[in-house]
Amino acid sequence: MGKIFSIICLSAFTYFSDYQPRINDGSLQDVLDQYYTLGEALADSNGQKVKAALVKFSAVVEKTRYSQLISETKLIAKVESIAEIRKFYHKISLLLRRKIPFDESLEEPVFVMNCRSINSDSSGIWLSDNKKIRNPYSTFSNASCGNIIEVVKPMVR
Repeated sequence: MGKIFSIICLSAFTYFSDYQPRINDGSLQDVLDQYYTLGEALADSNGQKVKAALVKFSAVVEKTRYSQLISETKLIAKVESIAEIRKFYHKISLLLRRKIPFDESLEEPVFVMNCRSINSDSSGIWLSDNKKIRNPYSTFSNASCGNIIEVVKPMVR
């Protein structure tokens, strides 16, 4: 009976472990801070800023143990065009969106945003640390397209 219980516990831990914060040197807040910077660079459609922000974002993500986030970040780091980076950015946004409700270190709310005219499903979401709309999927001329669809508040400690 003890062996079966151990196997069940190990299976549950393995299944849920990627949903829980497991940070080595940084915090989810560190990852989000660099994610926000990357999103701002994408909203500005500035290739140099995007590449610089992507390097910093990748460095912070590498310090975590979020396997899916690390995998996506390695893929996005190889991409050259802003349009292609935006395709990976939505995957990263969805991964981070799943993690933020479980992180006890966050002190500020996270705003989940979407622009329906760009994408009608959830793959067009992005996260922000404030209410100002700066759409990372749009060109600079229409970067204000979007609205807040959810506010994720920090966990009560």
